[in-house]
Amino acid sequence: MPDDDEVWGKAPFPGKGPEGGQPGPAWQINHHYDQLTYEMLTARFLAHDELLWQTPVLALTAQSFLMSISLDDGITNIAGATAAAMGAILILMSMHLLGRHRFLELIEKHKLKQLEEAMKIEPLSTHSWAWKYARAPKLGSTFKPTDYGLSSPRYPKIFSWPSYVIWQAGLSLFFIANIAICVFRVSQIG
Repeated sequence: MPDDDEVWGKAPFPGKGPEGGQPGPAWQINHHYDQLTYEMLTARFLAHDELLWQTPVLALTAQSFLMSISLDDGITNIAGATAAAMGAILILMSMHLLGRHRFLELIEKHKLKQLEEAMKIEPLSTHSWAWKYARAPKLGSTFKPTDYGLSSPRYPKIFSWPSYVIWQAGLSLFFIANIAICVFRVSQIG
């Protein structure tokens, strides 16, 4: 049976030493496999992007159900307060999940940008800051409209704000509304 190097060519596998034998240090990267890594990271990035934008849709669907219960005059105040409290908890969980998907998406976007630079290919992994062909913002930094190449857009400035920030702010308003309904319903008990 042929060994791995005969099947895959003479390029050693990532992490193997220069002769293809024992694993080498982690910093030794074989760029022969960058294209496969790039494709896999792109697939993961797109999956997290889809999950990211499914989160607020599902949260608002559940929120409409719980809020209609909590505002219904035909139920007891304790039931309305419970529905509002569950709505507030649901919003906090949704905001966390939205943030988690965004965090994973940004890590993958950052790694894709690094691979694009290493492979010397067009920066196609991002649909925002790649337009100005600048280095990706530092991972973990706060994003501003200028990071997205949108410092002087030809449309209203509000459209250059990141949608993630707008959705987090909107979900926060639902959280506040649920707390207010819960407090009102509890004050009406008795």
